Amino acid sequence: ELGLECAEVSGNGSRTYSLKLRRATFESVLGHFAPAAKELSEADRRRGEIDIVFATDCISEGQNLQDCDCVVNYDIHWNPVRIIQRFGRVDRLGSKNTQIQLVNFWPDIELDEYIQLEGRVKGRMVLMDASATGEENVLEAKRSGEMNDLQYRRKQLEQLQQEVLDLEDISGGISITDFAFDDFRVELQRYAKEHPGLLEGSSQGLHAVTVIPDDLKSEVQPGVIFCLKQNDESRNPKDTNPTFPYYVVYVTDDGIVRSKHTNPKVALDIMRAVCAGRPEPLYDLCREFNVQTRDGASMNHYSDLLDAAVSEITGVQESKGMESLFSLGEVGNGAGLGFDDYSLVSFVVMR
Repeated sequence: ELGLECAEVSGNGSRTYSLKLRRATFESVLGHFAPAAKELSEADRRRGEIDIVFATDCISEGQNLQDCDCVVNYDIHWNPVRIIQRFGRVDRLGSKNTQIQLVNFWPDIELDEYIQLEGRVKGRMVLMDASATGEENVLEAKRSGEMNDLQYRRKQLEQLQQEVLDLEDISGGISITDFAFDDFRVELQRYAKEHPGLLEGSSQGLHAVTVIPDDLKSEVQPGVIFCLKQNDESRNPKDTNPTFPYYVVYVTDDGIVRSKHTNPKVALDIMRAVCAGRPEPLYDLCREFNVQTRDGASMNHYSDLLDAAVSEITGVQESKGMESLFSLGEVGNGAGLGFDDYSLVSFVVMR
């Protein structure tokens, strides 16, 4: 009636209404819903696009749907992280949309009543768990922890209900463990399944060169994203690095650390955005990089940037030559948690 194509996606299956697809699978439906993000072929695009998708939380992780500009939550999960995960499907670096919207249908009861209902359900689940394990002390510990978490989430939900969504302002913050890098984990699993053994057989010091798309140049500056690994994994510095023993740092060409190792998701989001849609090397750019670095023999500039990255991690300014680093992958085998305690896993040069 309105000329809009609709589809459904759930864990039990997918279907379209009027749009005819060869197979209405999970991937094909989302491909026609977000053809640019999913890099749908021209032949498939001619079949038509889907305007509205009704979905369960099966698409709340690991999906890039940035063609879309509006998310409507018909149910409000007690944990606001779930709401933000859904919004993260469209609120992505590199989106072509000038505006994106999040619409929430809040339950027709007070939040306190909603949280209490959730608490009663969780209480029953804890009782069932305790009866199954036969451990009475589990009940008190779990109940206390669950109830504290519910009250913590209630405050966050109140803010989401009354204010414009801004992760930085949410009471108590959104911990990086709330997301657990779900998007990247799903993408990694998908890639490993499609290319078995390729990642495991990769050598250290692997690198790539890419160009920053024009539409991202206002947000992303030329520089390098480094991935380092601490040689001695038994010595955890406990500095809130969520990817320990790996460290991901983004350093711009002027030597400024733009994304610290304590918040690697920023650098990973940038890397994904600038590398999206480029499955093959940019040969002209690679040749230019090889000429400028004399095939890796003259890496002074990138050594300085790596120095800045390691200094950010250790908090200590070091001044050591690292010309051999980029070919060998080793920063050193020093005894202390300093400059010599890291190996270079890989890096991406962005121009």
